Parts: sequence; C-alpha cells; structure tokens
Amino acid sequence: MKKIIFIIAIIILLCLAVGYKINSDNEVIKNSLLTESKNFIVEAKKMRIIMVEGGDAPYHKDMNTDYLEITDNRINTKDKLFSMMQGYFTREYVETMYNQLYFEKNDKLCLRIVGRVDIYDFNTSYISNIGITPITKDATLELYVYSSIHNEVNRVIFKLKPVDGEYRIDENIGGW
Repeated sequence: MKKIIFIIAIIILLCLAVGYKINSDNEVIKNSLLTESKNFIVEAKKMRIIMVEGGDAPYHKDMNTDYLEITDNRINTKDKLFSMMQGYFTREYVETMYNQLYFEKNDKLCLRIVGRVDIYDFNTSYISNIGITPITKDATLELYVYSSIHNEVNRVIFKLKPVDGEYRIDENIGGW
C-alpha cells in the first residue's frame, strides 16, 4: 500500500512539474510576443502590400486585361514570392493568397487586379490578449486598432504558428 501511495505521489509531482514548465514556457512566449509582435505585424503588412500590389511598378501591358505582369525581380517567380513572404507568413497562408491573386501566363507571373483596402495603422494598435496553445505553441494575438476610414477602433485577430522556432502569421481575422 505504501508503494502505491508513493507511486501516486510521484505521478502527481511529475504532472505538477510538467504543468509548471508548460505554463512557464507560455509566459516567456507571451512576453516575447508582447514586445515584438506589433513591429512584426507592421513589417508583415508591408510584405503583404508587396504581394497584393505586385511589388514595385507592375507592368499593365494591356489596359483591357484584368491582370498585371510582375516585373519586380524580388517576386517575379513563384519561388521568389514564396521565399520573400515566408519570413512573415506560413506557407499555407502564402499559398492561399497566391491561389487567389496570381497565375502564370506565357512563363510570366501575373497578378489579378482586385480591389482591396488596407485600413489599419498597426503602429497605434493595442494588444489586448495573447493566447498560447500549450502543446503546439500556436498563438493568437488580439489587437484593437484604429481605422481612420471608419473613425473607430476595431478588433483584429492574428493566428500565429511557430515555424523553425519563429512565429509566422497563419490567419488574419478582421482585416489589414
């Protein structure tokens, strides 16, 4: 009977130690995200603008077409575009954006012309909550950010995933 109580006590202590370690790791991640995430999102928005606008000086060969040819050497191939964007976004996020916006024609990367509006200034945002999934370490950032177009503060959520030890945006809810 003493052995069973001893084994149960050890199991309880191990569970408490693992729980403490997970909680401690999550607090370190939260603190890191709190100090670094706003700058990261501001830079990610710049990268997203490059992606949705076709980089520097996209070429509109024929005004009767609904697409532009990509001439920016940084992103004029799918591989280059993915390489540049994956510093900020997960491959899945970039793949989704690519499939919505890009296609190839005559061996040239082309961008569909679509209407879009970026309305938020994330430099002025306020991080209201950071959630960390204990096992996967996926993170959710909840921000409140001012929209000059709507003249109001709105909630925006970024879902982040760790990729090679650094967080990347996997989903955006509430706009850019």
